[in-house]
Amino acid sequence: MSKDLLARDAWSGDHFSQEVKTGMTELAAILTQCRDTIFTVSFKKKVDLSDIEANLKKINLKDAKSIKSLQKSVTEGENCEITGYLSNVENDLGRSLVIDLNVQGKSPFRQVDHRTINWIIFKNVKYSLGKKSTQEDLPLKADSADNKWDTSKLQLKNWFSSTAYYRVNSITDKNNAVVSEKK
Repeated sequence: MSKDLLARDAWSGDHFSQEVKTGMTELAAILTQCRDTIFTVSFKKKVDLSDIEANLKKINLKDAKSIKSLQKSVTEGENCEITGYLSNVENDLGRSLVIDLNVQGKSPFRQVDHRTINWIIFKNVKYSLGKKSTQEDLPLKADSADNKWDTSKLQLKNWFSSTAYYRVNSITDKNNAVVSEKK
């Protein structure tokens, strides 16, 4: 596939040309608008009891750094990134069911809690949690009139979508890339 065709016609789940700071409610609203367009979301996973037990076994009670790390792992959960597309939305501040395109062999369905989202890359714009935007409407696509993303940043295993989902398998030369289609 021509890299120019990818850059002109396909949205990237990995590349972004601008970053917008938003509030948590806006991030949840953006996630619900993703539908079948590819995106990448970073969020905090649910705290898992087995992880807490493993951390308790490793902790040194005399080390303040170790105790602080345990506190963080008990209350926050670890960071997780998913590149995929939206399958189902429960409600604005609930959970969304996302199909993870990078999963091999097991079920690709993952739940994302809207309250724990750190950032979303959607239609080549990165929306990150921060001071609420002063803009009335958030841009839901990149400003670029030509290419949707920079072809010089293309890497193996990047994901794109237009009418289907494509994963970059190899880069043949400066003009072409070999992609596979995920059904």
